[in-house]
Amino acid sequence: MKFLCPSCGSNLSSEDLYFYTCLNCDETFTIEELEEELGLESSCSSCHSS
Repeated sequence: MKFLCPSCGSNLSSEDLYFYTCLNCDETFTIEELEEELGLESSCSSCHSS
């Protein structure tokens, strides 16, 4: 899945699919931060019962 930088909107690059780096502003994000920013649920959300 491709992600865009929450700060500037540029493409993010990743070598391990966990840490993503913005090629434009050189900020680093984790997959959890990006999913939270996009409002996506974790793939493990079903194991969190309320």
